Amino acid sequence: MLIRENVPLKDKCYYKTGGAAAFYAEPLNRDELRSVLLWAAEKDIPHEVIGCGANILISDEGYSGLIINMSSYERCIIKTGIASIYCGAGIKLFELIDFTVHRGLSGLENLSGIPGSVGGAIMMNAGAYGAEIKDTVISVSVLDKNGNERELAASCIGFCYRDAPGLKGYIVSGASFAFQKSSYEVLRAIRKEIFAKRRRTQPLEKPSCGSVFKRPPAGYAGELIEKCGLKGLRKGGAVISEKHANFVLNDNGATSADIKWLIHEAARRVREEFSVELQTEVRLIGFEAG
Repeated sequence: MLIRENVPLKDKCYYKTGGAAAFYAEPLNRDELRSVLLWAAEKDIPHEVIGCGANILISDEGYSGLIINMSSYERCIIKTGIASIYCGAGIKLFELIDFTVHRGLSGLENLSGIPGSVGGAIMMNAGAYGAEIKDTVISVSVLDKNGNERELAASCIGFCYRDAPGLKGYIVSGASFAFQKSSYEVLRAIRKEIFAKRRRTQPLEKPSCGSVFKRPPAGYAGELIEKCGLKGLRKGGAVISEKHANFVLNDNGATSADIKWLIHEAARRVREEFSVELQTEVRLIGFEAG
């Protein structure tokens, strides 16, 4: 049976918090995903799609609909040309980067250290250190809510900062990429430098979703939160990192409510002190609107 009931989600996300899903599926291929989508449509059950859970916060009450976990979906990387690749959505981003670096294919190495799956990275146009995943995407394979397949050219998706508007309403099943030729030695050195920079500047030792807020039009979210004096602010078992203020950590048995409170408090204080409206990168699942 593809659909399971009352499945705990705590271990399905990086924050290690949250309740259970009323219904849960982890499809491995297109046929299974199509069956799951048709089942949900027939029963009029809402669904949310997750990957490795790197960029989500799940309510302590869980989710009353269907969670579709794509982390095991079509875990394949296929070299389709001298410098081109097709990759299934369930592959972790670090696995794809490792694959390309070892083959001297340049384009994704600056994204080293970003957690999550390829599908999730495409949906949010993941990026770091001057590069974004859109820079290498040729096309994206998707399914709609009825399980119909489409191939969308990158130029039709409207990729922008931490968003891919043209993919709304679709589930990413895979993508094709084009790279520039380089060498393993050069790419390995870049990757090593980026990993070292992340260790110096980011709190990687505690569960988190990475950066909570997108970069505002002027400045950086972490700097604004720090100027509000919020580093080290605690709520229950959650804390705003002393190392990087755009990280909210599960420091010691935090609940999702603890984490959400700190996110809202940081946004409120920045809005009041700087008239800047911070936008979240983290996706909230199972919370009431507002």
